[in-house]
Amino acid sequence: MEVIERFLIRHGCERDAAGIARIHVRSWQAAYRGLVPDEVLDALDPVKRTMVWRELLGMPEETVLVAMGGGRLAGFCTLQASRDAGVALATGEIASFYVDPPAWGRGAGRELAEQVVRQARARNFARLTLWVIAGNTRARRFFERCGFAADGMERDEDRQGHLIPVMRYAREM
Repeated sequence: MEVIERFLIRHGCERDAAGIARIHVRSWQAAYRGLVPDEVLDALDPVKRTMVWRELLGMPEETVLVAMGGGRLAGFCTLQASRDAGVALATGEIASFYVDPPAWGRGAGRELAEQVVRQARARNFARLTLWVIAGNTRARRFFERCGFAADGMERDEDRQGHLIPVMRYAREM
């Protein structure tokens, strides 16, 4: 018998900052090992990330959603207007999307994705984009199952002097 755990998706608040930061660091370290240099992953600091997240959680233009399961944070994502040059004004961007590794495959990501699409529609975005590390096949498959497709845009992101190839995925609303 399959057990399906439901997650409560809600807007993040300042008290979530430390939990979001921990998930952010753990997810990077688990998902990006072998894709991002170890020295970058090992230098990630949840305390420093907490300070960044406290600021982001106070920005009205940033929608932060969190997935709660069993009374604990299981994942989070952020939605904002696209930062990419040359895109239509009605383009939203999922700037971050991470699920705590112990919660992978349990539905938190799917429920976050469904809710962020609803939020994008509520903000009148006609298109939704996100950037994913090109070698992260797990994430790429996940976003493809959620209706996103690579749109041909690629670039390198600089992470502490290391260029990491990323590709953009998009979904029409």
